[in-house]
Amino acid sequence: MKLKMNVKNFVAVCAMGGLGLPAIAQVDSAECKKQYSLFNEYYRQKNYEMAREPWKYSFNNCEDMYLGTYVYGVVMYKDFYKKAADDAAKKVMQDSLVLIYDKYLAQIEKNPGKHQEKYWSTGQVLAAKATDLQAMDKDNYELTYPLFEKALALNGNNTSANAVSMHIYAAALMKSKNLIECDKMADLYLSLSDVVDHNFNASKDSSYLKAQANLDKLAENCLDCTMLVENFSKQFEASKKDTNWIRKAASLLDKKKCLAKDEHINNATVLSIYEIDAQNRQSADAFYKLGMLFYAKKDNGKAESYIEKAANLETDNEKKADYTYMLAQLNYQSGKSSTARDNARKAAGLKPGWGDPYIFIGDMYAGSYGKLSDDPCEKAAPLWAAADKYNYAKSIDPSCAEKANRQLGRVQANYPTKDQLFFDCPDKKEGTAVSAGGWIQESTTIRTR
Repeated sequence: MKLKMNVKNFVAVCAMGGLGLPAIAQVDSAECKKQYSLFNEYYRQKNYEMAREPWKYSFNNCEDMYLGTYVYGVVMYKDFYKKAADDAAKKVMQDSLVLIYDKYLAQIEKNPGKHQEKYWSTGQVLAAKATDLQAMDKDNYELTYPLFEKALALNGNNTSANAVSMHIYAAALMKSKNLIECDKMADLYLSLSDVVDHNFNASKDSSYLKAQANLDKLAENCLDCTMLVENFSKQFEASKKDTNWIRKAASLLDKKKCLAKDEHINNATVLSIYEIDAQNRQSADAFYKLGMLFYAKKDNGKAESYIEKAANLETDNEKKADYTYMLAQLNYQSGKSSTARDNARKAAGLKPGWGDPYIFIGDMYAGSYGKLSDDPCEKAAPLWAAADKYNYAKSIDPSCAEKANRQLGRVQANYPTKDQLFFDCPDKKEGTAVSAGGWIQESTTIRTR
């Protein structure tokens, strides 16, 4: 039942109980006030049948006076639509709604800003019109889709959850008829997801979660990672200077977890998108993701550089601690043990009561066992220093006690026996202070197994 309105349809609407033909006579303001007041009283009682005639008078004769005529008229005619006896009657009510919305839009254009605080804006009217018509008949998509597009451009984050769902529904129908391509669906998915995120974070309104579920379901066929990467690769050269396109492409790749697959990690376009996005935004989050992308590619040098930048830019201490801890691990993999320890300590300082960085330092110390001194009395010093870190970690962070104890058991298994200590270091005994040399340079105590 595609909606088409022309003069013949309009006359039919009038003849079958729709809105009535517009009056030509001059506005009688006193009569307008009387009829609108009468309509309003019946409307408040939800007696829409009795409200219909005075409402028609207001609609046809008092168009400049009361924008409420259009707002309340929509409510009434949607109710008439639901109660219509057959398809022909429903069609009349649907056509009537179109006339109400179109006249409302004309009045807003004629009197911009009039009563907008109380009633709807142009974008809200467009969204409501599109939403109602799409809900009434799925075949209205060619009419509703461009209305939704205009409404989204005007409303932005003020788009309702229902409009989000109906917009992607209309788009999916357009895609099924090959009237739009997957790249448009992907772009729309991102824009509408941004609306959902903004509104849910601000209000915790669960209707936006339902809207996101509809987005995920209806756009799914166009959000396959392979398809996304192929589309982005085709568009990249023409779009790489478009900051908004780059941001949306990176966001969608994130949202669909495309970097979990090696073939996408090694795609040159994907890498370029993340690099440009990070440089454009200069944000800690963007540089961290870029660093982790290079880490997945086993390019530790670039990974270190970008994650260090992320840690420097981040202002939230929790995130800064996480980034700095990741940097410490990369430092160690690159053979920079002292730098790794410094960053692990810095990470721990940013998140008090966090034991993992100390376990990591202990692991680094244990990894130096037998490498820092030829003196048999100091050979095991890195193990004793590591044990100190494991014990400290679980003392400040009970949640890591199991891990700390596991690591502690491993180093304890390599402590010298009492006999070894006696024969190798007769002047030393358990509990004696000793220094772990080399890059560690920490005091610890001798222990045996």
